[in-house]
Amino acid sequence: MNTTCRATVSSLATACLALTLAAPVSTQPGATKPPGAQTAAVHSPAAQPAKSARWLQKLKSWLQAVGEHAPGEADGPAKQVGRMTEAELEAVRADLSALVSIHQERRAVVVRYKDEPFTLSGIETLLGLTGEAAARSDANRILKRAAILHGDVAMLVVPYGSDPAGCSTQLARIVRDGNLVGSVCMGIHWAQGRALLDATLPDPRKDQMVELWYEATIAFLIERSDYANAVRQIDHAAALFPDAPGLLFEHGCYHESLASRGIQTAVQASGTGDRSASAYLKEAEGLFRRAARSKPDFVEARVHHGAVLGALRRHGEAADELRQAIAAAPEAVLRYYAELFLGDEEQALGRKDSAGAHYREASTLFPLAQSPWIALSALARRGGDRVESLSAIRRALDLPPSQRGRWEDPWWAYHTWFSRDAVTLFRDLYRPFVAGVRQ
Repeated sequence: MNTTCRATVSSLATACLALTLAAPVSTQPGATKPPGAQTAAVHSPAAQPAKSARWLQKLKSWLQAVGEHAPGEADGPAKQVGRMTEAELEAVRADLSALVSIHQERRAVVVRYKDEPFTLSGIETLLGLTGEAAARSDANRILKRAAILHGDVAMLVVPYGSDPAGCSTQLARIVRDGNLVGSVCMGIHWAQGRALLDATLPDPRKDQMVELWYEATIAFLIERSDYANAVRQIDHAAALFPDAPGLLFEHGCYHESLASRGIQTAVQASGTGDRSASAYLKEAEGLFRRAARSKPDFVEARVHHGAVLGALRRHGEAADELRQAIAAAPEAVLRYYAELFLGDEEQALGRKDSAGAHYREASTLFPLAQSPWIALSALARRGGDRVESLSAIRRALDLPPSQRGRWEDPWWAYHTWFSRDAVTLFRDLYRPFVAGVRQ
């Protein structure tokens, strides 16, 4: 279990620019990028005035990076933005907001901002706005492409670079197998993405792209056990979209993970935690319950809800929830989890034969998985059947080493596996931008 904190910045592209599709993007070693993402080249906008102040040069450079960045790529524009400091990024975002506001208000033919004269047409040229009627849509598109760029910097650039520019002064602890093994800095780019999307009009809370950006980025962070950065994304997403099933589910997974033994062992050893495992479980239970109620066919939420109910010793409720999940489970991994958890609940309810049947069913779904045989061995041992207990544990231990890898048993990935994973979510997020669809 590796808990890390990293982040980066995304850049933006203008709506009036022509997007040219090219070859599929290649994935950087170790980085996750949705398959199907394509390279998009965008002609950068001309700027005004001719001789620019330093702040305006920074803004132009950032706008060019936003326009030229191909979503899903650790490309030159992303690396360029990754080298910017937090102060530079904050200043660029403030200048962008001011110029957009000036344009929207259309206060005068010529406006001075930071001692630079701007005409309304000059602002349109600089930002790629296409006139009063389309300005809001164009500004939103800049903000969205910028958030995508900053997210890509956080995911694909900063983790593989040695430049400390992407770091804030805060530190987060790294945990492996329940042990604190070091610390890393908190990144700055996720915060930039959040702030950019907060500025979308008329209301980011009603924008599907904004919701998808949060769902995709949170999935990425949880898949990598990066809970330090995930919590900020989750808290902000919860404020914007309090009833979105996908975000409720991810929020629940975050709390369920923090209640796990690996995390709790490290927290207790360091004396840094102020919440118990049961407090996290209760929080997760409520979130999973809300997700399942708002989307009755959300099988994955039911599986996790059943697991958390069981951990809270509400075994009858847990068994009922898991039976519903098994009846509707569309894929083997979810069915496997549900069978294992239902075996635990049947055992807790005193129905040992039924528990054994569910563990065996899990084993048929993943024949090389060790977890069902370990569970069967423990079940037999509790029942006083030492012969059966030894037989079951031998089934787990006798697997050839080459077939005993952690990826043969989905249980290893329970806290970081999603049926709709980050790759799929990012593919959906990037598609309108690489295809040049206006948003």
